[in-house]
Amino acid sequence: MTGAGAERLPLAGVRVADFTWVIAGPLGTKWLAAYGAEVIKIERFQKGGQVNRGNMSPDSVVSFNNINVGKKSVALDMSHAEAREIARRLVAVSDLVVDNFSPDVLPRWGLSPADVHEINPRAVSVAMPALGATGPHRSYRGLGSYFQARAALDGLVGYPHRGIVDVGFAYADTTCNVAHGVIAILAALYHRNVTGEGQHVELRQLESTVNFLGPALLEQSGNGVEPRRMGSRSDHAAPHGTYRCAGEDQWCTVTVFDDGEWAALCGVMGRAELAADPRFAAAPARKRNEAELDSLVEAWTTALPAQEVMERLQAAGVAAGAVQNIADLLEADPQAAHREFYVRSGDGAIVEQVPFRLSGTPAAPEGRVAPLGRHTVEVLRDLLGYSGGEIGELLEKGVAGTSEANS
Repeated sequence: MTGAGAERLPLAGVRVADFTWVIAGPLGTKWLAAYGAEVIKIERFQKGGQVNRGNMSPDSVVSFNNINVGKKSVALDMSHAEAREIARRLVAVSDLVVDNFSPDVLPRWGLSPADVHEINPRAVSVAMPALGATGPHRSYRGLGSYFQARAALDGLVGYPHRGIVDVGFAYADTTCNVAHGVIAILAALYHRNVTGEGQHVELRQLESTVNFLGPALLEQSGNGVEPRRMGSRSDHAAPHGTYRCAGEDQWCTVTVFDDGEWAALCGVMGRAELAADPRFAAAPARKRNEAELDSLVEAWTTALPAQEVMERLQAAGVAAGAVQNIADLLEADPQAAHREFYVRSGDGAIVEQVPFRLSGTPAAPEGRVAPLGRHTVEVLRDLLGYSGGEIGELLEKGVAGTSEANS
């Protein structure tokens, strides 16, 4: 956020030298920017070349415009010694230095944790390597799907009679990796504010992702039992699944944890007699007869719209949720509309709000991402003290770029 309201936000006055890319890193610095931090994003630049911010590459991602709003864009070609010097001068006046490259990238630019501490002892440096900066696999690189597979998460997803199914789009990036990263950043900033000393934070994305295993890890370590893929079913609830509803590709999830909820479901279905049926009356019996149970539930749901199934069951105290598609979420969900989680800019672009809110200082993400290099001259001149002549020479040599040079 920029303007008069920015100084009232809790992270006002915090400057971030942002070297992050893809999702987990940029999403975290987006949250910092939404709460008032001045985030200066260092972007890849090559004179005469075309940088595509909209597809997966070392400097972009499909959701680039969503996760990089509210940041200043400085375009540098780090193959030049002068660009690396610009980066070091930026570190000297920053509170945070954040990257999620492999462990050797920033050190090659003269920005190892030790270098950052020497340049600016008050700065907090944050690295988010795939597997960590030490160990036999330190040089391994990875994206969200890699972490989910190596963390044994994918092995829990799918049906027992079919092959393993990947969790999907960068699940770990957008959940644990970014959240753990921001928590660590805030803790390190608090320590710096109390002691005056910065420190280095290393967030290993694989280890962050392992946190999702929870009970599955305990089952293996405590009982020696490898958890099995169960599709939509659960060891602790029945029925527990996603059931087809009336219409094309319409579904509703239903979960019953105890006998009282089962009786309520039977009543809503108009099959009150099933509550006392010995095949289903108690939870262990429902698990033993789960295939038949699922057929009975789906015979009822297929006659009704998913929204109606959800509303009837929720009114009776049974957990249920209509499965929404993206259009439903953006255009038809009254709760999402009320909360104004999705912000539309004047040209129709959609930006997600930060998923946590402070009552006194709500986040205020901007609606559009800055053009590549939009703030290069401003940062070089006003923050780092380069003269007009020096800036002109840097632009001419291709050390740095501006939005005009990339239009």
